Amino acid sequence: MLKKILIANRGEIAVRVIRTAREMGIATVAVYSELDRNALHVRLADEAYALGGQTAAESYLKTSAIIDAIKQSGADAVHPGYGFFSENADFAKTITDMGVAFIGPPPAAIVEMGDKVSSRKAALRGGAPIVPGTTEFLTSVDEISQFAKTHGFPVAIKAAFGGGGRGMKVVRDEKSVQEAMDSAQRESKAFFGRDEIYVEKYLSWPRHIEIQLVGDTHGNVVWISSRDCSAQRRHQKLIEEAPAPALPDGVEDAMGAAAVKAAKAVGYFNAGTVEFIYQDEEFFFQAQVDKFDQAIKDGKLDPVILVAPDGSMHGKASLSKPATFWANSRAGNFEDYVMEDVYDFMMANYSIRPERDFHAILGPSMGGS
Repeated sequence: MLKKILIANRGEIAVRVIRTAREMGIATVAVYSELDRNALHVRLADEAYALGGQTAAESYLKTSAIIDAIKQSGADAVHPGYGFFSENADFAKTITDMGVAFIGPPPAAIVEMGDKVSSRKAALRGGAPIVPGTTEFLTSVDEISQFAKTHGFPVAIKAAFGGGGRGMKVVRDEKSVQEAMDSAQRESKAFFGRDEIYVEKYLSWPRHIEIQLVGDTHGNVVWISSRDCSAQRRHQKLIEEAPAPALPDGVEDAMGAAAVKAAKAVGYFNAGTVEFIYQDEEFFFQAQVDKFDQAIKDGKLDPVILVAPDGSMHGKASLSKPATFWANSRAGNFEDYVMEDVYDFMMANYSIRPERDFHAILGPSMGGS
């Protein structure tokens, strides 16, 4: 049993980990930049250590400062939260080499699932179906053209180290191949610092289905549920619905089994999400396993989609306990706040009255609509 966890992050994810650890009787350690000295996660933790600096690069991404805090606090585990070091294999290895538990997947799995080409290979090795495409980085336009001749247009050129639609270009004819390849590489380089790309058959009207799974360090992996993330704008998810509705009998179970195979193929443990696309009664591995480091236990998290009175989306938050929540169009994006803190935040900053200013689409656990 862990005795003390250092949370190498800030904001709502740090708060959620701290509160969950407290319920489990585990001591917590916060770290903070100079700008976050008085932040909520710092006040809630049992101990807090300054990292110095003001920017993320000077503090939360400064490995030496995090290591010093681990040594000073005597923490026997590190929770990376999301972002920052959550998908950094070098950081995870450094932590584990110190004899400190890294609450996340093993470094080897982070490396293998860190790019979509390696992920596709792992899926094939595990017996999971993948969209027809290349399993090596592209080096020339001719490779794309040859793939299109075999599989037909349209095809999708994708950033191997990307996501969220960045570095992805759909090619519908031969004359557009060169321009699309150049554009995909430029965008990939700009957003992810890497310009490696691959190509796959473009499915024109798929559903985006994700499978949530959990694995332990003894090789056991189970899938928990599905969710439909098909409602997107510019490849960015707007609404997630769990479980995924209107799937034919047996499809969800088959996806779950394929997700488990993909996770076991890379020795994955911890909680994670395997992405699939579904079209024409077939599903395919979506070339990545998302590292899910949101909390030590996830049973209390319910999704809610916030909508302003004018109908515009204002992001997604998570409930630490079921409660009615109202979102205001002037209050911005609440991803950095736990639900029970958001109301106080809005009242303090916006002088608002919920019965006058808000409405929302509520999460399923609250029976909202």
